[in-house]
Amino acid sequence: MSHQRNDLKCLNASNIRCPDLFLVMRMFINEHKSSVRYIQINTKDERSEARVKQICINYDYEYKSVKMNDEYVFMIDLQPSAVAQLAS
Repeated sequence: MSHQRNDLKCLNASNIRCPDLFLVMRMFINEHKSSVRYIQINTKDERSEARVKQICINYDYEYKSVKMNDEYVFMIDLQPSAVAQLAS
């Protein structure tokens, strides 16, 4: 029997602002990094991309972002492929 796991966890941080947002994001990622590949973070804080970028640089994660209406959505890949890491 193969072990199935969720590939995505979502953090709705729409009501959290920096600097607390940075800590909440890091704690959420640390809590789920061994069980999922992707983390989605939804926030309304316009400074959030700088925080996400810093986390990704520090831990060799990759992210994509999109702004929808007044909300920022980040998809963080916690296990980017080795080929992608070598190319960057």
